[in-house]
Amino acid sequence: MALTSQSNIPGGLAITGNNWTIPGTIVGGYNASDNTGSVVPPILTNPSATIYWIQATQNLQVQYSYCMVNGKCSPTAAATFNVDGPNPIVVTTTTGTWQVFNGRLSYGDPTPSATHGILFTLTPPPGYTGSYQWVQLINNQIEHVTLQDGSSYACGPASGLDTQYPYSTSNPTGDSPSVGLASNGTYEQESIDATMYLMWDPSPGSQSSIPVPLGHVDWTPTGTANYDSANGWSIDNNNSSPPSGSTLNFQNSTTYPTWAVNVVNNEGDCQ
Repeated sequence: MALTSQSNIPGGLAITGNNWTIPGTIVGGYNASDNTGSVVPPILTNPSATIYWIQATQNLQVQYSYCMVNGKCSPTAAATFNVDGPNPIVVTTTTGTWQVFNGRLSYGDPTPSATHGILFTLTPPPGYTGSYQWVQLINNQIEHVTLQDGSSYACGPASGLDTQYPYSTSNPTGDSPSVGLASNGTYEQESIDATMYLMWDPSPGSQSSIPVPLGHVDWTPTGTANYDSANGWSIDNNNSSPPSGSTLNFQNSTTYPTWAVNVVNNEGDCQ
């Protein structure tokens, strides 16, 4: 939203300060791509201000005044706004199982249209247009490997945007992370700390609209596999989580996902 002031300044005087008071949760914008994601802070020191409310709130009174070079300030002008948005937000999750699949340690089945390791399903509230999108961040990802000669190494940590922005615009959407099993390994463990964000854009493509965060789901799967010459690779269920069918909580939040690197290009060092 663009807020603009109009001032009648006596001759010979100039404005030295603009004073905006804007309640509610606001940002100045949001820039996101496959490589970086950042929140733009609002600038409230100019005669006009571009702001976006990111939380539904009623009776928000915006105030403006200015001060002049002679030290005197104008009366305060005010306008009241009502900000609406989708409510309630209901997101359910369904978790699958760790498995050995085509030489990979996989959470769920990574092939298209198969059973995901985790599935996120939004029940959209009625009466709201716009579009929903999912954005996933990998907060940490570490792989531990033990080889047949008794040596071991670890890959990671890795963090950043998961694959692309947005992660998906489909509902439901899911993820089935997997990692290749070492051909000469005896033990492998993959640990992931991820956050899936749900965002809503009331008017996609419009300069007056940006995606706003509605909440997120934190999920931290760990998969462990062991190898023996008789049976090959198999899942160690005692050291793998979460159990199949677990329910993870959706947290309502106005926190934006931000990142400085794509995790595909930041997989971490192995040593």
